[in-house]
This record gives sequence, structure tokens and C-alpha cells, in this order.
Amino acid sequence: MVAVFSIFATLPLVDLKILGIGTAAAVLIDATVVRGILVPAALALLAAAGCATLMGKRRLGKAAPPVPEQTVASVKADVNEIRNEIRNESKNRTHP
Repeated sequence: MVAVFSIFATLPLVDLKILGIGTAAAVLIDATVVRGILVPAALALLAAAGCATLMGKRRLGKAAPPVPEQTVASVKADVNEIRNEIRNESKNRTHP
């Protein structure tokens, strides 16, 4: 993306040059500094607070609602049923 936005710097219009250089710099800073350094550091520092809050909610019974109970076997049965329908449709289809 930096290369794409840097192409704007080669255009003759000054406004587009400024836009291209600014956007390329912003993307480069976001990709390296923010996502590579700041986010992992913030997660490492705040991990203890996040876990403590989550554990407190679980103790009070305020955890997220339970996941619907759909077993692996029922999912496999649904997938097999869809596969069979597709096979039957392809067999019944006539090719010109």
C-alpha cells in the first residue's frame, strides 16, 4: 500500500503529491509502529487487568451466554445432506 500511495508523489498536482506522501507515511507508521510495537505492548501490559475482569464476571455469573448446543455429529450430518443434494442436482442436470 505504501508503494501504491507513493505513486501519487510522482503526479504533477501538488495536492495529490501531499495526499500521496501523507497517506504512504501513515500506512507505513501504522503497519510498523502501531501494529508491530504498540498493540502487542498494550496487550501485554493490560493482559492481567483483562483476565482479572473476566474472572470476576465468571464468578458473579455474568459471563457471556453459552454457545448453542450443536454437536459435531449434527453438523456432519448437515454437511453430508447438503453434499447429497448437490450431487443429485448435478446428476439431474442435462448438459447441452
